[in-house]
Amino acid sequence: MATKFEPGIAYHQEGRYAIATYDDSLTTFENKESVDLADQDPALWERDAKISVEELCEGWGITDEEMDSVMEAIFYPQVEAEPEFSFA
Repeated sequence: MATKFEPGIAYHQEGRYAIATYDDSLTTFENKESVDLADQDPALWERDAKISVEELCEGWGITDEEMDSVMEAIFYPQVEAEPEFSFA
């Protein structure tokens, strides 16, 4: 029994697919919009390392570019760094 999700890995539950984005949450797509499934119990989801990105995107009705855009924002957020202090 898994106690945590593996970020970046696909999981499924009753025909619903999602990608682990954190060790306790998943992201899926509904109506071409990303949906965060926070605080999920990994024991209720089955790991699926065999499904391809193409299959996931087709099932969600999105392009791989749309999925890449969402995953990039999650895994590699572009945060504007602001100095916490100044020398002035």
